Order: sequence, then C-alpha cells, then structure tokens
Amino acid sequence: MQFSFCPTCGKKLDHFSSNASSCPSCASSTNGVKNSGNDDGLQTVKLFNIYAWLMVLVPLSGMTIEYFFQIHLTFEYWIIWIILCILDAKQIRAAGYTPPSFVWVYLLPPVYLWKRARASNQGRKHFWIWCLSLLLASGLAYLQAKKHYLERTACNMVTQGLSEQTHTGRSCKSVILGKEVSTGNYQAKAVLDNNAELNITLELHRDGRIEMKIPPHQL
Repeated sequence: MQFSFCPTCGKKLDHFSSNASSCPSCASSTNGVKNSGNDDGLQTVKLFNIYAWLMVLVPLSGMTIEYFFQIHLTFEYWIIWIILCILDAKQIRAAGYTPPSFVWVYLLPPVYLWKRARASNQGRKHFWIWCLSLLLASGLAYLQAKKHYLERTACNMVTQGLSEQTHTGRSCKSVILGKEVSTGNYQAKAVLDNNAELNITLELHRDGRIEMKIPPHQL
C-alpha cells in the first residue's frame, strides 16, 4: 500500500486518505502532499521551511531589538533557537527525512542549518542567509558599542565639567545620546544624580577625541 505523511502531525496517510483534502488524525490540510522518496528509500512529502526561515532571522532580529530597545539578550537567543530547532526537526521528521543530530543545536547553529540542507535534499540558502543575517547583526552590534562608549565617556566628562565650573558636587548619572545633527556632532541629554537634566552637545573628532559642551545658561 502506498502512503505518505501528514506535514503537521506526522501520521501516515494511506492511499485513500492522502487523496483527501485533510488529515483524518489532525484535520490539517494535506494539499501538496505527494508520495516520493529520499536517498534512504523513505517516503517523503513536501517540507515546509517556516521554522528554518525564523532561525535565519534570529541573529538580526535579536540584535535589532537590543539596539532600539536598549536591552541585552543572551540566554534568550539560545532559548528561541532551541525551540525553533525542535519544531523544525518535527517538521523534517513529518516530511519523511532524518533531521540533523540535536547536538548541533547547542554547539553550532550554522552547522545545524548546513546539515539540515543535506538531510532534506534542499539547497543551502538558509545557511548563507543566516551568515548574512549574522553579518548585519554584527554591524548593529558595532553601532551599539560605539553609542555606549560615547554615552559613558560623555557622562564622565559632564561630571568633570560640573566639578570644575559649578563646585556643587553634582555628578552625571547617565547620558542619553540623541540624533546626529551632522557628521560626528550629536545632541544628547545628561541626567544628574538629583534627576535634573542638561541638554549637551557632543563632537566626535576623526582622531577619536570627544568634545562635550554644556550651554552656560544651564550651569
């Protein structure tokens, strides 16, 4: 008897149920299901790559969240990655293929995508796009590191400036970098230890020097 597999629940479909529009076990659509075989002689069906595409976007989407919302993610990357890999492996198995060893989920995500392409007889587009996603995420990480460096340095400069010009003993608690009005020139806001705010300007020179200015009327 010929059979295939439901792409959702993985249940075997015999010749009659595979011709139906839905799976008799989970009632999901079986449109596009067809009998075929892989290199191991196993019956296979069309493999849907939704979880693979989500895995590809993990580096870039995570770094984008970190950059714009000013939060730090570490374990969240691995938790999301492992969940997606579990769901992806389930779909690979349901399609009649053997998923990569789960050890690659913990060690090297790109190796998992590489071996996934080989196991499912697909091209390696997910692997290469993951590499591009990682490259773009690295660019965002560089911009974020540069921003944090400017804010920390400016905060120390504000504290020093207040000490030299006002002798009030006030110090800067944080600096929030604003928009770049021109190349290397930024508007920023300094928050003092008494929660008072100062509008300052920062100039980043090509040699790496940072110049900070506090308008006299704010002192």
